[in-house]
Amino acid sequence: MITAQSLGDHYFSWLERTLFFLNIHKKDKENFSLVFCGIKILQLKKNQERTTIDRSVYYITGGFLAAKKTFNGRIEFRYIEQNQVFLISLIDFKPSLPWFIYKYTQAVIHKLIMNKFKKYLLKTPLV
Repeated sequence: MITAQSLGDHYFSWLERTLFFLNIHKKDKENFSLVFCGIKILQLKKNQERTTIDRSVYYITGGFLAAKKTFNGRIEFRYIEQNQVFLISLIDFKPSLPWFIYKYTQAVIHKLIMNKFKKYLLKTPLV
């Protein structure tokens, strides 16, 4: 059965396999970091209290690409079973880069990665 949690787990393992220069360092089963060339670019914490079968929430708790004042920044994975639709949202994220730089660099890369993951999901059964 596909769940939001399995989608989130699948995304992060796909990300590490696809982007050979990116590593995921797990601190424990809820806390991990995305590491690029030895630099923690994002630190994430899975919020078990807000995670359900159709929603999986990861708070952005730090990292080089996140502003220090990002308190509620999060990535949410959702699965709407009746429509068989996945949603992946980046919510309340404050980048450490100035907006005019972020807009043409990090945001563009994020969009490319998400489009690549979408293509992967369309051709790969998750069940």
